[in-house]
Amino acid sequence: MGALLLGRRTYEHFADVYTSAATAERLPEVTAFMNGVPKTVVTSGAPVTPWKGTRITDGSGLEAEVARLRAESAGDVAVFGSSGLVVTLLEQGLVDELRILLHPVLLGRGRSLFAGLEDRVDLTAGAVTVFRSGNVLLRYRPSGRAGSRRLDLRERLTQ
Repeated sequence: MGALLLGRRTYEHFADVYTSAATAERLPEVTAFMNGVPKTVVTSGAPVTPWKGTRITDGSGLEAEVARLRAESAGDVAVFGSSGLVVTLLEQGLVDELRILLHPVLLGRGRSLFAGLEDRVDLTAGAVTVFRSGNVLLRYRPSGRAGSRRLDLRERLTQ
């Protein structure tokens, strides 16, 4: 993985966790990776916690931002969490692959993973990995662009 693209809430959570001494002691390899990988946070203007290797963008020109990240990164550009951002990326046809990790727990309530998705996005199934824990990693590729409607990310972030 060569770079991370994150929504503000996910970024703030990660910045809090991966800059702590306790996490560095408990998960040194993950902490080193998270602190070293280039990060771009998409925010509607709310201030963000400073974290080494972070760029901030308002989400306008998201297609150009993703192209820049792809060109500058030594590996894939990944988005963790950031469901509102993922919806916008899907709607703009900027997602090459979805990786969804399922945990074997039923909650009965919660947020929809793709809440706000305006148009249907057909997916082509890819590899499936089952872990000893019971977690299952599902991989999908979007079959085509969602709709022709282009959303401004700043609009999505304020909803």
